[in-house]
Amino acid sequence: MYISLETLRRAVRLIESLAELDDPASFAALVLPALAALVGCDVLTYNEIGPARGQTRYADYPAGALDPATQPVFAAYVHEHPLVNHYHATGSGEPVMISDFLSRERFHRLGLYAEFFHGIPVEHQMAVSLPGPDQEVIGVALSRAAATSATRTAPCSACSGPRSTPLCSALADASRPARRSPP
Repeated sequence: MYISLETLRRAVRLIESLAELDDPASFAALVLPALAALVGCDVLTYNEIGPARGQTRYADYPAGALDPATQPVFAAYVHEHPLVNHYHATGSGEPVMISDFLSRERFHRLGLYAEFFHGIPVEHQMAVSLPGPDQEVIGVALSRAAATSATRTAPCSACSGPRSTPLCSALADASRPARRSPP
């Protein structure tokens, strides 16, 4: 797999900035634009999904990409989200894609797609997740309208693989209850 030197430099800059992150409240503002530049996503979100139905919050990039009025819609259908369900079932924080679990046709049949993702549009999504306080799921989702090559997703996988990576460490810091504020 070929990764350009410039892409590698952007990945290193992101990792360095994560190491310097001293205010978890700034996680979304720091990470989402950097990941967008690194992997070329249409919409990125920092998500906090609580254990009770309807307990969801997200911050989006670019800011305003998602209508804030859609938060209750997402909350109503999050139980259908294959990546959230995978995390609940396995506890694995490794990057996963919707296409790892559902064909495009099956994804389109979900109420989650019809009522929420269709309007964005999201056809492809990759996420990395980890446990938050009080059984929350904390995650970053990278979404695209069109498919992309593996060389565009490789830097994200490298930054977000097993839980020992810089992105997961910074995400864990961002989820600490004593220092956390809304996204």
